[in-house]
Amino acid sequence: MLRPVQNSPVLLAGWLFADLFLGLMVIFLAAIPGVPPPLPAAPPRLIVSPLTARPSNEQECSAGNVNTPRCVGQLMLSETSASKVPVKWSLGSDISDTIHYSYTVGGIKYTQTDGTIHPGETITIHLSAVPCQNGSFMFTGTANAAPVTAFWKCTARPDRLETSYKPMRFANEDTQGLLDGNQDAINKLKHDIEARPELRGRRVGLVIVEAGTDDNNVGRAQNVANKVYALLGDMGRKGFAPFADAVPYQPLFNTAETNDVVLIDVYLFKI
Repeated sequence: MLRPVQNSPVLLAGWLFADLFLGLMVIFLAAIPGVPPPLPAAPPRLIVSPLTARPSNEQECSAGNVNTPRCVGQLMLSETSASKVPVKWSLGSDISDTIHYSYTVGGIKYTQTDGTIHPGETITIHLSAVPCQNGSFMFTGTANAAPVTAFWKCTARPDRLETSYKPMRFANEDTQGLLDGNQDAINKLKHDIEARPELRGRRVGLVIVEAGTDDNNVGRAQNVANKVYALLGDMGRKGFAPFADAVPYQPLFNTAETNDVVLIDVYLFKI
């Protein structure tokens, strides 16, 4: 007959040791950290150049007493090749076109004011109708891209007129057609004015118009002169730079010239 196994201190100690070892293993395994989560990607980086932009036509645009902002320039926006995502960007400016100018044509003009740029890409933005003053252009973007700024520097020069005028004589003009609003007559005089070499690359400060009147019809001659003043103003507003800032004098007549002659004297800004 088998005898039951009696509990012994040695056997109980072994089981206690095993339980203790198992508990320590559980605690050890629970303390082992899991796989760390991936670090967030660095935000994309935008770069603008030049950091200080200046007009590419500074001699033309930096005159102080002009009514039309005329500076042109360009900015380049890039996204570094190390960036991982495209960025939707937009462009703004703190430059005012009303501080120094009493007349503006639609404010600063940009070839592009927003869009999407990709890593390693460069976009060129052309600027025109920018006032000659100090300010900045600011680019902002999505994906936590830090804003970037380019400064605009332009120091206005005071305008000075030349001390002598440039006389221009236009003969065989259809002055009656000018009075009647005939487009062929208007186009002919406009073409003749645009072809004058004295005006190329120059700006007129003061313009004086005389109309011929060999029959002493002073009133008619003055009406012709007013039509010419109106034509010159319209040409300036529509982009003919020499007369963009011209100040008209009063309508004059000249009895030494025939009715088909128009005299235009211009005082040009110094260069």
